[in-house]
Amino acid sequence: MYKLKDKTLKTLTVICATFLIVSNFCWWLIIDSDATYTAFYSPNRNEEFVVKETRHSEVYQLLKFKILSKKLVDIRGDDGYRMFYEDNYKLEWMDHHKLKIHYLFDPINPSDYKDVTVAYKEY
Repeated sequence: MYKLKDKTLKTLTVICATFLIVSNFCWWLIIDSDATYTAFYSPNRNEEFVVKETRHSEVYQLLKFKILSKKLVDIRGDDGYRMFYEDNYKLEWMDHHKLKIHYLFDPINPSDYKDVTVAYKEY
């Protein structure tokens, strides 16, 4: 009786682990497999920023050793438009560690630029 419970527990553990691995892989295929990345630096080249674009754009600041990152802002374009991949953005570096990002929101309307201001720390 004891061995039956032990074998059943092992089987359930293997099934659950397999399900988690397969479901995470499928989630990655659906959401992140088509991600594009754009990198840029602060004017003094001390800080590096990376934009990850899937259906929206996430702006990250890489920390001191470039292993960790801090998410600064989410940017959404019209119908999942990728403004960084299409190179339809402009960076404006402001005083006191602020960055203003001007981006094209809707590619059908080329005058529809929006902007977002983010504050960052110097590491």
